[in-house]
Amino acid sequence: MKSYLYRAAAVQTLAEIGNVEANLRICEHYVKQAAFQGVRLIVFPECMNAGYLYDSISHARRIADTVNGHFVRSLAKLARENDMFVATGMTEWDPKAEKIFNTGILLDRKGELVVHYHKQFLTTHDQNWFAFGERGFPVVETELGRVGLMICFDGRIPEIPRCTALSGAQVIIDMANFFLIDQADMWRPARAFENGVWICAATKAGQERSIYYPGGSMIVDPAAICAPRSPGTHTAWPLAISTRRSRTTKPRVSVRTSSPTGGPTLIRS
Repeated sequence: MKSYLYRAAAVQTLAEIGNVEANLRICEHYVKQAAFQGVRLIVFPECMNAGYLYDSISHARRIADTVNGHFVRSLAKLARENDMFVATGMTEWDPKAEKIFNTGILLDRKGELVVHYHKQFLTTHDQNWFAFGERGFPVVETELGRVGLMICFDGRIPEIPRCTALSGAQVIIDMANFFLIDQADMWRPARAFENGVWICAATKAGQERSIYYPGGSMIVDPAAICAPRSPGTHTAWPLAISTRRSRTTKPRVSVRTSSPTGGPTLIRS
């Protein structure tokens, strides 16, 4: 399998409920910052277009958007202008299915939608307004390697990332709203190690109505090694991903806490 080496960034921030323009400004800020740091893949958290804790199904429906709507088109423009892959979670309205989905998307550097994923393991909050996912475990060959997606609670059980890995993923992008820091500290490294894949997980930090997000964004290598991170802060930091590794042999990993752009760099050998 072909190997790839590039810089990725997991953004840790907080979306405003129902304020798409404000959330797009947040995305623009981090994309431009990442471009300056030589990042080729940037990942935003779950439900980045509209927040997460809605008043009702009708409220979620009003602020949900389609995958070819204003939010995605705006991100596609940022991807093209900054020559960058952009992944994000979003609250999606599917007019054909007439359902609201907790969705993840990956746009390539031309702004094309290359992965469209639905969250499958829904939390109690999710079930108040989202339908269960209907798009399976898509994996696509890209300039970044073979990439699949998952969303937050999908990584709490082994089967979902396992199915994605069995579909050939080298990197699994995770868009999350971690409620508990143990979700990051235990489950993501476990899923990476079990499947011999990289996991790039972006989550929120701060207070959204009744939920406090403690942070915990991370990029984990196939040996379950994570670079240093800053729980609870709004930030993004670049890390180097190399997909050159064996699924059956634990890779040798070193962590270097400085890089030419000032961020920590994780290097596999």
